This record gives sequence, C-alpha cells and structure tokens, in this order.
Amino acid sequence: MKPIVAKNATTAPVAMPAIAPPESFPVLLS
Repeated sequence: MKPIVAKNATTAPVAMPAIAPPESFPVLLS
C-alpha cells in the first residue's frame, strides 16, 4: 500500500481509512 499511497496521495484518504487509522495519514503522506 505504501507505494500506492506515495504515488496517489489524493486517493490515499479514500482508500486507506479501512486499513490504517487517521493518525497514519500525516505520516504516510509526508
């Protein structure tokens, strides 16, 4: 998932909530 998150930062908030907690978003997107 990390490569996808890094590639598509706009879709991360949509695809990741069910997989990772909201607190993880700043870490994955930064």
